[in-house]
Amino acid sequence: MGKFHHYVPVHHQKRWLRPGARRPEVFLFKKNSGKFFGSDVRNVLGEDHLYSLVGSVDPDPHLEDAVFGQVDAVPSSIVTRLQFDEKYRLTSQDKRDLAIFLVASVFRTPWGLASLRTQVREAVEKSLATHTGVSLDGIDFVTDDCRERFLNNDKDYIRRNAPLVAVCNHILTSKQTQEISAWPYVIMRLRKPNLSFVTSDTILLMYGKGKSKVHVAPLTPRICLVSATDPADLVALTSNEGRFCRAVNKLMWEKSLHSVVGFPTAPYLNTLGFVRGDGNRP
Repeated sequence: MGKFHHYVPVHHQKRWLRPGARRPEVFLFKKNSGKFFGSDVRNVLGEDHLYSLVGSVDPDPHLEDAVFGQVDAVPSSIVTRLQFDEKYRLTSQDKRDLAIFLVASVFRTPWGLASLRTQVREAVEKSLATHTGVSLDGIDFVTDDCRERFLNNDKDYIRRNAPLVAVCNHILTSKQTQEISAWPYVIMRLRKPNLSFVTSDTILLMYGKGKSKVHVAPLTPRICLVSATDPADLVALTSNEGRFCRAVNKLMWEKSLHSVVGFPTAPYLNTLGFVRGDGNRP
């Protein structure tokens, strides 16, 4: 991987590919601009030096591949199966794999990492000062080489890769990972041809509904994962597909920081008055 790191994985963006495009493009709606663009998925929803602790020093690309190769590959295959097999039911392992992917989408954003950097920097310098090395026991995604170099107190390597390892740790220990894995869920499938979900720089939506908690994640334009602490909420939320689709898209728009990916005809998105940035019709 180069210096440009996607915080919304390309495999996820590609679920929303623009029909008929010569390149792998999505419609990218930029908040506060009033415009949307046909944008190459290789160049959007990412940032240069995303995992750098300081400046432009990127992590070991082999470690990054090892971490996010595991985080992304299996969930992508699960979503593909859901797309083409309506009878498929998620196994317990499927739910955990999807949960890891969705929680990773929270922590590997620029704003998610910003909250970690200060903590990571302080923890790294404190551990290096003791000359005791850093144990990575329990963090499954890291390579054996990485584990050994942390334990041997390789200062340059630790400083270079600490943010990525911190993301790994947060994915595995996050309360949200356990919740998404354990809560009752439904796979909401849209039937009406004029409906579609959107996605954004915030893939996973988390909110409260009375005393209940709800997690919502559109996985494709036609499929959405919904989990909740109260099974009754799943029925209430998804009983009307048009209303549910519009509500999800509205919340996705409101919770996104900068950009939303979707089709110009998507419910709620089609009410915002956006125009094509290059002057062409959608």
